Amino acid sequence: MWGGASAGESVSNASDQFSDSVNVDAFSKISVFGSTSNYSDEFEVQLSHDDSNWFELTTSFIQVDYSTGHFGFVVDAPFQYIRLKKKSTGGSGTDTVWAILSAK
Repeated sequence: MWGGASAGESVSNASDQFSDSVNVDAFSKISVFGSTSNYSDEFEVQLSHDDSNWFELTTSFIQVDYSTGHFGFVVDAPFQYIRLKKKSTGGSGTDTVWAILSAK
């Protein structure tokens, strides 16, 4: 979704940023896990049926561990696309983020 476990991706703080969307239509359960260099980052899970119109999954709150920057969640997948939204921190600069999706 963003970078990989061996190398993160620079993500701007100036505005909301979105990960790559992933088609999970063939799967029933997914897990997303990753890390951020900014321990106060806020993320939300977004879902879509067409990869164009996005809706927040309000039942999933992504808690970033304040000592490591790690986060993760597991969710049933009765939807076609998923992505993460990193909320703007309003400042300049970038954070290093990686997020990986695993499905079954």
